[in-house]
Amino acid sequence: MQYILPPRGYAAVDSTNRGEVRKWITGRGATYAQVSGLTVAELSRIYNDETDAALNELLGTQTAQPTAAPATPAAHQTVPAPTGDTAAALKALIETLRPQAPELDEARIIDLIRQHAPTPEPRQLTISVNERPVVTMDRQHYRFPLLLATLAARVPAYLVGPAGTGKTSAAHAAANALGLPFAAVSVGPMTSKSDLFGMRDAHGVYHESDLVKTARNGGVFLFDEFDAGNPGTLTACNMLLANGSFSTPAGMVEKHADFVPIFGLNTYGTGASREYVGRNQLDAATLDRGAFLDWPLDESLEASFVGVQLSAPTLRLDAGSVPTPAEWLQIVQVTRRAVSAIGLRHIISPRATIYGAQLAAAGIGLDHLRQCLLVKGLDAATAAKLSEKAAEIANNPNFFAA
Repeated sequence: MQYILPPRGYAAVDSTNRGEVRKWITGRGATYAQVSGLTVAELSRIYNDETDAALNELLGTQTAQPTAAPATPAAHQTVPAPTGDTAAALKALIETLRPQAPELDEARIIDLIRQHAPTPEPRQLTISVNERPVVTMDRQHYRFPLLLATLAARVPAYLVGPAGTGKTSAAHAAANALGLPFAAVSVGPMTSKSDLFGMRDAHGVYHESDLVKTARNGGVFLFDEFDAGNPGTLTACNMLLANGSFSTPAGMVEKHADFVPIFGLNTYGTGASREYVGRNQLDAATLDRGAFLDWPLDESLEASFVGVQLSAPTLRLDAGSVPTPAEWLQIVQVTRRAVSAIGLRHIISPRATIYGAQLAAAGIGLDHLRQCLLVKGLDAATAAKLSEKAAEIANNPNFFAA
């Protein structure tokens, strides 16, 4: 049904009838370009002015226009030769010849966004590790280079982050980048030593587990949901992680130089939280056998899954500068003394020194080394207190004295 305009002089022009008012004005001789930019208030002023002075001002002419709008506007309207000065006539001619831009409704705005939005960056990453061939893979978590450098240095990695942040995917991608086989086990309260290291059946036949196969032959092995396991059972992994050989039901097995373990956790092994009620407090000796890498949600990676481009956080592997072995040794020993001085229940063993030297040789800087090997999940207030005490001890020239 066609909208019928109310009588002039009493019409309230609003969003419901402004389209009809625009048609009325163009029917009186105005061009689309003249009408499209008018506000509701301007439309109301022109429509309700019975003297047509406002309309004549818009048209740039003093010639009276027809009092009634045609039922159907002509397909090609011509502007009458305007009376008045030359500038007014020229303006009327230019407006007649100007291309009429489409009205910016919702559909038009969406179309413009599609035309001019930046093209999403490719979800691909090119990686070169040591002397290995270059590998091309899908875009990864912004902290993936830190994980890759840690594994390339053959340091066990504890990935700590909320559910859904891509820890499992990152572990598999790291295996591909390193050119190593990948295997995994999902750890839980019922995971047994036999699940990890195999078993002998009733006939005495030994059934080897994926963990033993990977440790013997080399590869990346993921202990997923590691902090959900029984802490007593998981201590059986301690020998495997920190020694050149380990025990199985079939005897001692030599660990391959390219065995690379990764642990996926939702906590720092300190026990259940409000979100992760099924997590256990793990033994300090187990937690001392690797580098802790924070693995937060990467919203730029999340956006790339649906073709949206967001800038990823910046990560510098050498942040804080790369220390020499002697510099790192001093930092570890100072921090260990600070832990003791403030009575903190926190382990900093010689493994922190060894792993830190290996990571520094891979180009990882002090900022990451401190977080991965010394702080290891301490809350911000405790970490600040530890840092303050360490600085106090470091300023004492006799801190190496017994």
